[in-house]
Amino acid sequence: MREAGELVDINLVFGDHIISCHKVILAGRCDYFHRMFLTNMLEGDSTEVVMKEINARTGILLVRYLYTGQIEITTDNAQDLLSACEMLLLGALKQDVEEFLCIHIESNNCVSIMNLASLHDMKTLLGNAKKFLHEHMKEVVETYEIRLLQEADLLEVLGETLSQEDNFCFIQKWVKSADERAERFDDLLQHVSLYKCSKEFICDTVMEERLMISLNGMKLIQQAMRTPKQINPTGSQSLVVGDVRFIVSGGLLNGVCKSDCHSYDAQSGQWTTLPPMSIARRAHSSIYYNKCLYIVGGHDDHNYLDSVEKLDMRNLQWSRLLCLPHSAVYINLAIASNNIFAVGG
Repeated sequence: MREAGELVDINLVFGDHIISCHKVILAGRCDYFHRMFLTNMLEGDSTEVVMKEINARTGILLVRYLYTGQIEITTDNAQDLLSACEMLLLGALKQDVEEFLCIHIESNNCVSIMNLASLHDMKTLLGNAKKFLHEHMKEVVETYEIRLLQEADLLEVLGETLSQEDNFCFIQKWVKSADERAERFDDLLQHVSLYKCSKEFICDTVMEERLMISLNGMKLIQQAMRTPKQINPTGSQSLVVGDVRFIVSGGLLNGVCKSDCHSYDAQSGQWTTLPPMSIARRAHSSIYYNKCLYIVGGHDDHNYLDSVEKLDMRNLQWSRLLCLPHSAVYINLAIASNNIFAVGG
């Protein structure tokens, strides 16, 4: 009868598309129209209602749904249908759309669906989308969806991820997905325990990240490289932060203790070979102060060392300093009042 134009008494206008309908059908199937036609609303006595917030494509689907109870939900029309459901108070259809989206969550849409679920207060869909995000974050960060991820949702992921290396990469991707996010990098680093990352990851990934070029970033790298959890008992090099550079000294290569020293300039991204230490050593400690690199203690593959030497970065000359009271490895060094303090070891 509707398509034949029989007994129709209201025209619904969706954009430039007009659909003739029966008020009694609309009112019987939809609370929105029931209130409109059976109250004193202006449209109650009108023969035409303009549906400004619903496009023609969605309007056609909705009218067919109100007459037949059937509708084809797709990933393309789901968002428009949800907006229309909110407006027209179509709770049953809203639930159908939610159930449809729950089984169509993918890496390239999970954040969009999560945001949509939050907007329309769909708790089941929101929970499913978040669960998918947490389980597939590595794939999601490689899609455009990472740009749509809110910081609060990122923090939830960081709190549940066991791998701190993954967390650092997630922050990298999220920050770089939008220009205005770069300023959030330093604050987000508090959610990563760099000391739990491997030295290889620190050197190959963290130190290569230009956003780490800050006082806070360098301190975090230094702490991570000096933590006991990262020590290799068979021999490790020492890393220290100075100015805008990282200096790596000594260590083992193919089982042989090395005296090599290398400096990485965080601004230029270039490595420079420095003059070697006078003694090849590993398991030593280093600290940078007043343009000088200080090397303390360690092991030379035969003996524990008490020697201390200094490299002046202004002229690249090494000099020997007064030895420690006794030999030691992995000493904790600190600067205070122009003095170097050696603790533990």
